[in-house]
Amino acid sequence: MGYLMHDHLQCWSIFAAALIIRLTLNAFYFQDYTQSDGVDYHNIAVNIAQGHGYSKDTSEPHRPFFFREPAYPLFLAGVYALVDFAGFTPAYLLAAEYDLTAHPEIYWARIAQCVLGAFTCLILYLTLRLVLQPRVAFVIALLFTAYLPLAVYTTMLMRETLQTFAVVCTNYFFAKFLLARRMINLVLFALTWALSNMTLQVTVLIGILSLVFLLYRTRSLRSSFAYTALATALMFVAISPWLMRSYAFYPDVRIVQSLGMSITPQAAQYSGYLGKLHERGVLPADSVTTLWRKWYALSEWEKFDWSFSGRFDSLRAELPEVSFNLRNDIAHGLDYFRRGWIESLWFADVQGGGSRMNLRPHSKYLRAGEYVLFGLSLAGFIFGYLAIPGVFLYARRLWPILLTFTYFVPLSVFIANETRRMLPIHGYIFMFSYLACWEIYQRFTRRKIVAIIDGATMGEAGQNAEVASHSPTTSSAQK
Repeated sequence: MGYLMHDHLQCWSIFAAALIIRLTLNAFYFQDYTQSDGVDYHNIAVNIAQGHGYSKDTSEPHRPFFFREPAYPLFLAGVYALVDFAGFTPAYLLAAEYDLTAHPEIYWARIAQCVLGAFTCLILYLTLRLVLQPRVAFVIALLFTAYLPLAVYTTMLMRETLQTFAVVCTNYFFAKFLLARRMINLVLFALTWALSNMTLQVTVLIGILSLVFLLYRTRSLRSSFAYTALATALMFVAISPWLMRSYAFYPDVRIVQSLGMSITPQAAQYSGYLGKLHERGVLPADSVTTLWRKWYALSEWEKFDWSFSGRFDSLRAELPEVSFNLRNDIAHGLDYFRRGWIESLWFADVQGGGSRMNLRPHSKYLRAGEYVLFGLSLAGFIFGYLAIPGVFLYARRLWPILLTFTYFVPLSVFIANETRRMLPIHGYIFMFSYLACWEIYQRFTRRKIVAIIDGATMGEAGQNAEVASHSPTTSSAQK
């Protein structure tokens, strides 16, 4: 009984700390500003709540919209429906409108995101408990509740809070299934994977990696393939309403390539090639922006039709050629990797009363000669880079909880041009940085190396945390 009370106290402590920090941030940041993406999300949610369907139009005829994944607007719509029921009618947000105090529905959406962010920290703690000693998992999760780059996103109408929650849950349920193979965990893995895909479709291929993890764990190709196929089927069943809506709008089975979104692989390749032309100095920024705007301005039907009729491929063929340069490609990939999951750790700069946020402020401070702020930001910079030795020291022993981490790290060289896309795995990077600090501390002080990995992880699966909490801590030599 005492153990259960202590365990519940730790859970409530992490949830409460995360919630208080996020509510405090909501009182100060982004009171009079929202990004253009946030305007779209908000207006779609207003239309859903008012019965106009999934559309970003602020007037009739409310044309169907497929460019943005539906999970986050549906989350907002749920909040707005409750606010509407309470007597506050949600209103559209115009692109030039920044007085968010006139929109009580946005205030409550931000509160709901604070709760969701707190649950994310709690699920991360439960994930760490699967492989780490409970007190170590508690310290890491408690410190992570104050991780500003993620916490501050609860103050914005942006999907990162929901996407991080979905990815952390996906990782947790997969790890639980990997260790104990209870079917309820596989079902929950499939459902949260579907939620992640419907928030940002970059996680659609995670099933391939899950097959590798299962094969390594079970040593059975047949059972691993069966589990993966079942989870994939359940995921597609969960997203089938959206797929049917997309197919009804544009009846072509190839919509499955993008899970029913109008930002198809063909369109994404065209857009990415425009970005590469700018990076290589072939096209100036204003020319690339003009071409991007033409793409965005296409109707939803045209976006699908241009993709599947080969129009985007033809447009790309008409653009100047970029010769293959392995050195430049590697340099850009490493730059995305560096920015997306290492250098934004722990320190965030919010400017103009919350009008802009920079996840990598150290470079800005250095260029501006603000050396005091640059020095302060180096703490997060150095802490982030400690994740690299942490990975080499601990990844092999912590592998059951590293599905999404392993998936996102190589993906960073493609998607981390916007650093916020990597936020869903920063909790695990934070974990590796902390473990590296602990290792350095023990070696520097020449103390007895105390094991922090749960010895029962690969033994009695599913009960490892409880066993560890009742067992004396063992040394690495004993292990």
